[in-house]
Amino acid sequence: MADSREPGVPDAEIASESREMIAQGAEARVYETEIFGKSAILKERFPKTYRIPEIDNPLRQKRTQMECRALTRCMKFNIRAPAVFYVDMTSCSIFMEKIEGPSVREYLIKDCKEDEAESRSAARVLGDVVRRLHEKNIIHGDLTSSNVIRLESTGELVPIDFGLSFQSSSAEDKAVDLYVLERALLSTHIRGAAMFEEIEKVYSPGNEKVVKRLNVVRARGRKKDMVG
Repeated sequence: MADSREPGVPDAEIASESREMIAQGAEARVYETEIFGKSAILKERFPKTYRIPEIDNPLRQKRTQMECRALTRCMKFNIRAPAVFYVDMTSCSIFMEKIEGPSVREYLIKDCKEDEAESRSAARVLGDVVRRLHEKNIIHGDLTSSNVIRLESTGELVPIDFGLSFQSSSAEDKAVDLYVLERALLSTHIRGAAMFEEIEKVYSPGNEKVVKRLNVVRARGRKKDMVG
């Protein structure tokens, strides 16, 4: 008997068929659902009609594989990140743990608006998270305060959305990761500059080569902004 289930949907005894889309980006749709009786997030990389399937399918599969690798590597090295529950490479779908809590962006805007000490404290915790990722050569690829969740019970920060992640020991790649975070903080938060100072203080020991490279990346970014 032919399987009538949609691609990426596990057996009904494993995953709920009920799902609610909560976000859609250029590369993927994100749903809230359940799997193994647990609340979960389903991330599905949909086909791009402007790309021929021979190019689109391997590209989506590669990005799905790299995201899974980053998440499992975080688990291996005891870095808090969403656990992977189920993967369907045919549809480029990942069922992963739903991390409950506000994003760091929401936390800073709502709860730290008048509290500079608390925002600096959150920045130090974030700096430690990035340091630990980079020590294991995990490049996030889209480090912003929206892509980190704060657990209200412990204050622990959990990076999410590893869709652009990859593995690299390159100081350049790590510096670019930091630069993306710096630009995001400066453009989003009133204390962005002070926060990144705290991040650098935590990150820098033992990573002097990356910080030195960050200055080169900054200069390149300023030049690009001037040229347009």
